Amino acid sequence: DAVGLVLFQTFAKFVGNEKNVEKVTVALFGFLLDFAFIFAGSFFLGIASGVGAGFLLKRLDMRNTAMLELSLFLLVMYLPFFFAEIFQLSGIVTILFTGISAKRYAVPNLSTSTETQADILFRVTAHLAETSIFLELGLSVFGISSFGNFH
Repeated sequence: DAVGLVLFQTFAKFVGNEKNVEKVTVALFGFLLDFAFIFAGSFFLGIASGVGAGFLLKRLDMRNTAMLELSLFLLVMYLPFFFAEIFQLSGIVTILFTGISAKRYAVPNLSTSTETQADILFRVTAHLAETSIFLELGLSVFGISSFGNFH
């Protein structure tokens, strides 16, 4: 899904340059360069965020304040998405690699109760998001048949 979004963003810049072979070649090179830049930038931002979160949680020992520790962990996990969008990178690719590196470096520095609570919170949030998407897609079928409107 994340690579598909990056491809869509780069293909959107490619549309409209098909009139001249030279323009197509330049646009194709720009496409490849843009795709590589967006993916590599998102990858490095995600890895740096996960490693930085691990370092921050290792230095700030908040095992006695579970709510503060959980709040900081959630903030540090979702903040890279906003930075990626500001830098016009892929937020989803950034979050993917933030999660991978945070699982390795940040989660071992959490207390066991905060780790359990964070896991439950992420699972509930993912379930609610998936349910809302499936409801939207399922109910949109009724919008197709009514007067040709798709909402």
